[in-house]
Amino acid sequence: MAPRSRLARARLAAGAIAAAGLLAAVAVYLRAAAAVKEVDPLGNPLEESKRYVRDLGMYGGTANVLATELRQWLADRFQGVQLAYTIAFFAAVASAAVLYIGPRLPPRAGGASR
Repeated sequence: MAPRSRLARARLAAGAIAAAGLLAAVAVYLRAAAAVKEVDPLGNPLEESKRYVRDLGMYGGTANVLATELRQWLADRFQGVQLAYTIAFFAAVASAAVLYIGPRLPPRAGGASR
């Protein structure tokens, strides 16, 4: 298998991944932008109260507070408009990885080319 055809296949695969990821991201973005945002009637969610954070630290230590903040940050990345940005980012990373790694893979064992 010639290196040129490997590069062409890697470019095709990377382009397909990028196109599919960006289309999915646009679809999620448009759907999330049209959705009605829920508003807390009290205006102060429990996770942001000083007492809740103090109790977390008292019962589980600093690691518990950090783990809770990380969990909340990740949960925010996987809903609404932020999900569209996350999908676009992962599509770009996957596309770049295929474009970089694809041509550098060793040839198949047995010499059969497809």
